[in-house]
Order: sequence, then C-alpha cells, then structure tokens
Amino acid sequence: MKKILTFLCLLFCVEAFAGLSTYSAVRDYVEKHNPNNQTPATNRIFITFDFKDSVIIPYHDGMKLDDAIKQSKLKGRDVFKFVFRAGERPGDSVLVYSTQGGKKSSDVVLHPLDAIHLVDFSTPIN
Repeated sequence: MKKILTFLCLLFCVEAFAGLSTYSAVRDYVEKHNPNNQTPATNRIFITFDFKDSVIIPYHDGMKLDDAIKQSKLKGRDVFKFVFRAGERPGDSVLVYSTQGGKKSSDVVLHPLDAIHLVDFSTPIN
C-alpha cells in the first residue's frame, strides 16, 4: 500500500511539473491583476495562487520563500511551490525551486523580481 501511495504521489508531482507555468506567465498575470501596487518596479516579488489570487510584495535582502508566502497572506493548506526567475534572454524562464525537488522551501533565498506560483494539491492539472 505504501508503494502505491508513493507511486501516485510521484505521478501527481510529474503531472504538476508537466503542466507548469513560466516566469512571464506568472509575472504578467500578477501585474495585470495588481495595477495599482506601489512597490518599486525593481523591488518586487510576484506571487500567484492557482491563478485565482495574486499579490506583489516588496523584496528585501535575504528574503526566504516561506517569508514571502507568509507576507503575501495567500494561504493554502497543502500547496506545491514553484519559484521562477527570468532567464538571460527575453522570454527565458528558469525554474529555481519546486516542492518536489527535495530542497526545503525555508532554505530558498529569493532575488528581486522572482515569480512564485502556488498550486493547491487538489487543483486538477491538465
């Protein structure tokens, strides 16, 4: 039974990764839904929860992923966490962190303009 549950969890994680968004999709969505945010343009962290809720929070040196999520007040009981960063060329997207990567989210240090995508475990992913 334990092997079956592990397999199902792994299968779900692979499906979640396959349906993953990109840096520009997350950032564009958050900016579109928060047009009056007063945070300086070069000092922002973009966070979306299932493309339903979104927020822009101010970045500060040494900011960790868990701190950003707490500050955003976007909450979900069990969520997949993805952190994207813009690549070297326009349109490039770099996946910096994902929940299924094994690294603890409390150890992830953010950079200015990072985009965080939170996905509820119960959200169907195509």
